[in-house]
Amino acid sequence: MGEPISGWSGEKGLAQDMAQESKKGRTRRAAGDADELAVLRKRRAELDARDEEHRRQEDAALKRFAAAAAKARKAREAGEAKAAEFERRAADAREKAEATANEQDGEQAAALLQLHVLGRNADDLATLTEIPVKKVRAMINSAKVQAAGESEPEPRAKAAPPTAEPVPTPAAKPASVPNS
Repeated sequence: MGEPISGWSGEKGLAQDMAQESKKGRTRRAAGDADELAVLRKRRAELDARDEEHRRQEDAALKRFAAAAAKARKAREAGEAKAAEFERRAADAREKAEATANEQDGEQAAALLQLHVLGRNADDLATLTEIPVKKVRAMINSAKVQAAGESEPEPRAKAAPPTAEPVPTPAAKPASVPNS
């Protein structure tokens, strides 16, 4: 057949060539693997460094967030405390104002009673003060009760024990009969 193929040394040579090639490939791969491994480790270190920087930035942001949340909570609590104090003061002011107004309502009622005693009727007083007549009457009655409570009656002398004699009663008047 012809000349042997260059680099061909027969069947024995084929096995030897393959072994050498295989050995060379492993050697090449082993050296290439080491280089590749070094590159991969370097990339991982870069990723880890980037992740560490990312983690530091996240930690800083979380720290800022927590500090702001604490300040916001404290501000809200302080605001609620101030609001509660203002509400307490407002309630005190309303109570004082209501007490003063009630006192002045009593004074108005006493003045209306005095005007009534001086001869003004409830209708006249309602027209004069522009207060509804029902309220004028209620105020006059309230002032009468107040005045009665302020001037307690003096203790009366004991009445004499009842006698067995009946007390005479006035005779009833006869109904007038028309003269026909």
